[in-house]
Amino acid sequence: MYMKKVYAFPGGEDPHRYEDMLLLPHHQSAVRPHMSMRDRAAQFSPFAALTGYEEVIDETARLTDRRLELSEEERSRLDEALAELEAAMKSHDHPGEQPDLTGTAAGRGAAGKGSAEGDSSGKSSPGQSSPGKGNAGPTARITWFIPDTQKAGGRYASLSGRIIKIDHDHRCIHMNPSGHNVQVIPMDEISGIENM
Repeated sequence: MYMKKVYAFPGGEDPHRYEDMLLLPHHQSAVRPHMSMRDRAAQFSPFAALTGYEEVIDETARLTDRRLELSEEERSRLDEALAELEAAMKSHDHPGEQPDLTGTAAGRGAAGKGSAEGDSSGKSSPGQSSPGKGNAGPTARITWFIPDTQKAGGRYASLSGRIIKIDHDHRCIHMNPSGHNVQVIPMDEISGIENM
């Protein structure tokens, strides 16, 4: 038995006015293909009205470390560690010779500032320690600060490997970690040197 639904319309309109259309089959175009449910749903999916907004939010939420200022005692320890590295570099270059520490970072002040005296053999340019034979220089673990390019702060990184060159002119240390490319570490950003 078929029961008619009676709808109450405000304003006294005829409740059976559109009844003839309620039971009609759904219209499908003979000319256009039927749209899939997925394509139909895609019309109502959200879109990125603000292009790049997500990236800005992610960048704002990304945390950076604050650069720590070193005390005089910590700077002095860095100078000593750098002097030991330079002495070890010279002993790798010239086995059997006693290293002279007068031209090293210990004799120049904070982390190797000032001019360095070159090797009397003429093999290294002023301000630089030449790489050891076959890159068999001393090994060390260096920790340094990498400033962030997007906002204030940065991050600390540590790396262990063989020291290839200590370049006082450009104020950097060239290190070759095993299995990686040569890493250039700025001296002014170094916060720790551990000779191995």
